[in-house]
Amino acid sequence: MPLFTQAFDQRYLLSVGTKLVIWAIAAVSLNMILGLWRSVSFGHAVFFGIGGYAVGIFGPHGVTSGWVQWPVGIAAAALWAALVGALSLRTRWRLFHHDHLAFAQLVYYVAAGLEAYGGDDGLTIAGPQPLSPPV
Repeated sequence: MPLFTQAFDQRYLLSVGTKLVIWAIAAVSLNMILGLWRSVSFGHAVFFGIGGYAVGIFGPHGVTSGWVQWPVGIAAAALWAALVGALSLRTRWRLFHHDHLAFAQLVYYVAAGLEAYGGDDGLTIAGPQPLSPPV
């Protein structure tokens, strides 16, 4: 799709395609949790938010290389998942869902309290970040 949109100068289609892939990944992972394991996850979207904030915080500091931002976003979400998993798996089954909701609210209030990065208005990014080669 990137080659097609670049050849026909259709950047809007690339933007739509990118958003479709991101939402498809979220839908497939939620389907795995709800469909296969029959578990309700109240904190499912927090991992996307942590990864997004980890990537977005680099922008104002001058780091625009996707080769640096992506691993940091993945590592931040994985670290949070390991912490939540280590604490949540020690609880009883019916409290498991409440733990996820509590951790999601914790991340929300921490992100809303980061005044340097937009506070409760959210993180503002100037525009799309180019995928520049590693330096």
